[in-house]
Amino acid sequence: MTCKAQWFVKLLIAVNVVILAGCASTRQMTLFANQQGEYTLPAAPEVTLAPGDALAMRFAATDEAAVAPYRAAGDTIVIASDGTITLPVLGTITVAGLSEQQLQQRLTDSVALQVRKPVVNVRVIDAYVSVMGEVNLPQRVAFLNPLTLLDAIAAAGGLTDNARRDNILVQRRTNGQVQLYRVNLLNNDLFASPCYFLHKGDVVYISPLHSK
Repeated sequence: MTCKAQWFVKLLIAVNVVILAGCASTRQMTLFANQQGEYTLPAAPEVTLAPGDALAMRFAATDEAAVAPYRAAGDTIVIASDGTITLPVLGTITVAGLSEQQLQQRLTDSVALQVRKPVVNVRVIDAYVSVMGEVNLPQRVAFLNPLTLLDAIAAAGGLTDNARRDNILVQRRTNGQVQLYRVNLLNNDLFASPCYFLHKGDVVYISPLHSK
């Protein structure tokens, strides 16, 4: 084979590689391209309280003087490592594993023993998931229950052109154990995945198609 023929063959190979890469990228860019119909979604997780969570608390009542002692600890309370909080008047309360609503009701019932018609509001203020890798705005995304994987990616600015859509990693901590999940956004696997709804503290990593 002459040098000219060898050069031509190499050129054809290079062109084919570029075309194939372009086709692969196009396939990667299209989410749920051929999907239709109805899918049964997993149940949305309930946010439960855990050690280290910061809680915003507000105690109110018609008689402001009567409810004032309950506010002495301030508006923000952090759950201790043993899963408890300590409040003025009410003392130490185990809250780990409760939902916001359950704790709110428990506090309301306790305050109502001494204060007429109290109103207690409880809200977790540091709940988030982390979205990293090939997204336009890698960041911690505030956790609003329920938060889907697609919601979190959208909040992080969406996927870049170099993002793999077929192998998204979700890291989840459960009872001291780390669980790893893989999600393919190019088909309907997401709808049956335990990661369709994210959990508080999940880490989402989008790997690149090509090294930069």
